Amino acid sequence: MTIPAILLLGHSNSGKSPVGEALARTFSTSTHRLKHLDFGEHLRRTMAGSFDAGLLGDEMAYLREVMNGRLLDDDHFSIARKVILRFLSVHDLNHGGTVVLNGMPRHAGQARDVRDMGVDVRLVIVLECSPEIAWQRKCASERGQGHEDRGTRDDRGRDVFERRVASYGQETAPLISWYSDAGVAVVRAAIDVDTTPESVVELARAWVARVQLVGGAPRTL
Repeated sequence: MTIPAILLLGHSNSGKSPVGEALARTFSTSTHRLKHLDFGEHLRRTMAGSFDAGLLGDEMAYLREVMNGRLLDDDHFSIARKVILRFLSVHDLNHGGTVVLNGMPRHAGQARDVRDMGVDVRLVIVLECSPEIAWQRKCASERGQGHEDRGTRDDRGRDVFERRVASYGQETAPLISWYSDAGVAVVRAAIDVDTTPESVVELARAWVARVQLVGGAPRTL
């Protein structure tokens, strides 16, 4: 069965996780589940033992390297596959529902892998946020003034932030054109320091509703 999906794209600290949670709160109903898969958070939960993705010993060893700043490479996509499939199973999305993808896929190769798993990205929401604004949002969150709780994340250094900005620009941002060329709708939300998740949800409301309709995948914007 194909599972409809919404993909969130944007720099680290652009607000993807709060937007994903706001989408789930707003659009999940008694008749249609919409669940937010925060990939990074589920990797952290896997390491902590609170989410069982069924990883093998060598996969857990590699995941420890990922938690220390290494990017998940294509040779270890089995980790991503197991996390995604377990999430879909836990929330019974194989029998109806929509998944919000946040943090995966990161590039076109992973996008193809996700598609081959039966996860059909029908809408891309791009949080357009400059690196400067993203850094300000990050600092605000760490002071308890933002829209995101980053207390469980060990990523406070500017060097880590800049590596993630570079990776997004080189690998992930091209996904916008990749999906657009495939006919998938792209909604762009301008993000400032104080932009709320609710304002992004309101901007995308009509498009998200189309994704939830059977056969209602948006193909133009």
